[in-house]
Amino acid sequence: MFNVVLLGIVSLLNDVASEMVFPLIPVYLTTTLGATPAVLGLVEGIAESTASLLKVFSGYVSDRVGRRKPFVVFGYAVSLIGRIFLFLSQGWPLVLAGRVADRFGKGTRDAPRDAVIAESSPIGRKGASFGLHRAMDTLGAVFGVILAYYFLTQAEGNFKKVFLFALIPSLAAVALVFFVRETARVSPELVEGIARPKRKLSWRILDLRLKIFLVLVFLLSLGHFSKGFLLLRAANVGFSASQVILLYLVFNISYFLFSYPAGRLSDKIGRRTILIFGYLIFAASYWAFAAASDPTLLWAIFPVYGLFVGLTDGVERAFVSDLAPEHLKATSLGMHATLVGIGALPASIIAGALWTAFGPAVPFYFGMVLGLLAAGAMQRIGVHVSIAGGIDKAPERARALGCNTFQFFSRPPRGGPRPMISLEVAEFFKKKCAEYDLQPTFIHTPYFIHLASPNPKNYAASVQVLAEEMEVGSLLGAKVVTHLGSAGTDSMEDAVKRVIRGLEEIFTKGPFDTEFIIEMSAGSGNVVGDRFEEIALILEEWERKSGRPHLGVGFDTQHAFASGYDIRTTEGFKETVDEFDELIGLEHLKLIHVNDSKVPLGKRSDRHEGLGKGFIGLEAFRALMNHPQLKNVPKILETPGETDADDLRNLRILRELIE
Repeated sequence: MFNVVLLGIVSLLNDVASEMVFPLIPVYLTTTLGATPAVLGLVEGIAESTASLLKVFSGYVSDRVGRRKPFVVFGYAVSLIGRIFLFLSQGWPLVLAGRVADRFGKGTRDAPRDAVIAESSPIGRKGASFGLHRAMDTLGAVFGVILAYYFLTQAEGNFKKVFLFALIPSLAAVALVFFVRETARVSPELVEGIARPKRKLSWRILDLRLKIFLVLVFLLSLGHFSKGFLLLRAANVGFSASQVILLYLVFNISYFLFSYPAGRLSDKIGRRTILIFGYLIFAASYWAFAAASDPTLLWAIFPVYGLFVGLTDGVERAFVSDLAPEHLKATSLGMHATLVGIGALPASIIAGALWTAFGPAVPFYFGMVLGLLAAGAMQRIGVHVSIAGGIDKAPERARALGCNTFQFFSRPPRGGPRPMISLEVAEFFKKKCAEYDLQPTFIHTPYFIHLASPNPKNYAASVQVLAEEMEVGSLLGAKVVTHLGSAGTDSMEDAVKRVIRGLEEIFTKGPFDTEFIIEMSAGSGNVVGDRFEEIALILEEWERKSGRPHLGVGFDTQHAFASGYDIRTTEGFKETVDEFDELIGLEHLKLIHVNDSKVPLGKRSDRHEGLGKGFIGLEAFRALMNHPQLKNVPKILETPGETDADDLRNLRILRELIE
C-alpha cells in the first residue's frame, strides 16, 4: 500500500496546483483574453485529447519495457512546465500550449501510474485502492479550489498571481514522486509459464468483454465534454468568477466524499452495478444543467455531478484492470484513457458548436442521451454454456463469448448422476467468475423436476434434486432456477399447496447460501406457473409465514408468449411488464430468459428460436433491452444453436437493440 498512499499524496499536491488554475480558465479565456465558447471548446478538446491519446502508448511502452516509474516522474515534470506557460500567457494560443503541455504530462504518467496502483493493491482491495487514490486526488482539488478562491479575491481578480502560486504544490509533487517504488512486473514474454511472442500495439490483443466496455466508454465520452462548459453554464445564469470557483469547490467535495466508498462498494457488489448507477446520475445531472434557470439550483446540481464522477472515475479504472491480462495491464488502462480522449476533442467541439448555434441547454441534452445509452449498454447479458470437461470450464466459455453472466446445468438435464464438485474446483470456479466479471451465475435445474406433481415418487425426487442443486448453488455462488412442473389432474389449489410443502422440505435441508428462482412455464399440460396469478399465489402463500427465505422469479419471453402474453409490440411488452409488477412485483424479478418462439401466440409449447427468426420478432426484444425498470435484471439467452457463432449472433443482436 506504500505506493498507493504515496501516489495519492502526489496526486493531491498536483491537483492542488491543477485546480487552482483550471476553474479560472473558462472565465480567463472569455473575459480577460476575449475568446469565444468555440475557442474554449477547441482549447479544452485539444488539451484533453492530447492527454488521452498518449496514455495508450505510454501504457504499452511501459508494459513492453517492464518499467513504470520513469513515465510517472516525467509526466508530473512536464505538467509543471505547462503551468509555467499558463503563467506567461498573453493570448489564448499560449494558454493552449500550457494546457497541452499539462495534459501531455498527464497522458504520459496516468496509465503507468494506474498500473502501479493495481499492482500494489492487496488482493480483493483493488477498487478500494483506486477509490482511495481518486479521493486523495480530489481532496487536492478541493484545497486547490479553496486556494484559488482565496488568492483571486486577495489579488482582486488578478489571474496571473493565482497561476504563479499554483507552481508551488506542483514542484512539491515532482519532488515526492521520485520516492515511488518500481512495482514487480510480470514478464510480457512469459505469462503463466507459457512463452508468448512480442505483439504490436493492436485492438485485437484485448479481451472481447474489454473491447465492448471500451466502445461503451468511448460513446459516453462523446457527450461528456469538458467541465469548463459546466462552469461556463454557471456564469451564463449569473454567477461571478469567484462564485463559479465556489461551485467548482462543491463539485470537488462531492467527488471526494464518494470516490473511496464507491471503490470499496464495487469490491463487494461488483463494478458494473456501480457504473450503471453512475451513468444514470450523469444523465440526470446533465438534464438538470440543461433545464436550470434559477441560479440557486446549481448549488444542488454540481454535487450531483460530483456524485457521478465519484462513482465512476476510479471504478472504471478498476473494472478495466479486472478485465485486462497481467501482461497488458498498463496497455489496457491506457487504451481506456485514449478512447476517452479521442471522444474528448469532438465532445468539447460539438458542445461549443451546439452552444453557439442553439444555446446553452442543447449540449447538455445531447450528453444526457448518451448517458442513458451507456447505462443501458452496461446490462448483464449472457448465454447458457456447456460444462463439458468439468464445471470449472464454464467461466472460460462464457468469457470467450463476451458474456458478463451465464447459466449452466450442474448435472445431466434429462437424468443421470450428479458430478462431484470438490472444494478446490468450486473455489476455482468462483475465482474465475470474479476475475472475468461473470456475476451473477445461474444453475438451471434438470427438466424432470415436478415439484407440483401428485405422483409421490416424482415429488420426492424433485425435492431431493432441488435440495442438492441448492447445495451446489451455495458451493459455487450460483443462483438456482427451476420450473415447478405439472400438477397432473389435480386442481391448481392442491398443486400450490404441494409446492409450498415441497419448498418447506427443501429449505429444512439447508441452510443454503443462494437464491431459489421460480421460472415461468410455457403452459404445456397442466403446468404450474404459466400465469402471473399462479406465481403470485405461490409467493403470497410462501411469504405468509415470516422468516422464510426470499423467493425470486424468472421471466422467459418465449414461455410468456406461448402462454398467451402478447409481447410483440413495445406497448404490448410494456403492458405485460406492468401486469407482472402489479401481480408479482418487479422486486421479485431476478432473471430474464431471452428467446424467440417457434410457435405462435398462446400455443402453450416450449419451443425456443433464435432472435428475429420466430413469431415474437425484434420489436419485443428492443422493448426489453430499453425498458428502464429491467436494465439491472440479468438476461440469459437460451436460443438453439450448434456453434458459438449462433450465440455470438444473438448476443450481438441484443446489444445492437439498446437505444
